[in-house]
Amino acid sequence: MVRRQSDPFDQQLIVLALTEVTPIITPDEKFRQYREVRVSW
Repeated sequence: MVRRQSDPFDQQLIVLALTEVTPIITPDEKFRQYREVRVSW
């Protein structure tokens, strides 16, 4: 995973979404730059 997020909590959410294969539910567009992560809103 390329580190694009400076917020440590956002990094934790991304890793959790990748390892648990669950979507991140957020209106925050910065998560959409991770093609491997499903984002819902």
